[in-house]
Amino acid sequence: CLLVPNFEELREWQAKRLGHKREQSNIQLLSDGAIKAYFVSKMHGVSRQVLETSDFADANITKVQYSLLPEDLSVSEGTLACDDSVRRAAVRERYHSFLDKPVGEMAI
Repeated sequence: CLLVPNFEELREWQAKRLGHKREQSNIQLLSDGAIKAYFVSKMHGVSRQVLETSDFADANITKVQYSLLPEDLSVSEGTLACDDSVRRAAVRERYHSFLDKPVGEMAI
C-alpha cells in the first residue's frame, strides 16, 4: 500500500510536539520516528473503516504493508490523470522501489 501523508498536517503536529517549526524536506520529515508513529495511528482507524465496507466483506485481511511517499501524486508527474484518477502503471514505474521495500506493517 502506498500512502501519501498530508505534509502540512504532519508539520503542524510536529511543531506542536516540539514547540517550534522545523524546516525539513518531506523525506526528512518522514524519517522522524514520532511522525511515522503518529501517521500510522491515524491510518489504523481509517483502515478499519475501509475494511468494514461491503467491498471487503469477504476479505480476510489482518495486516497491511505500507510505504510513505515523499510527494503528492500529480498530473504533471504523470501519476494522476486529468480527472484525478490514479495512473497505476505510472505509479508502479515511478515508485517501484517503495513497493519493493515497505517501511512498515499495520495490524488491522
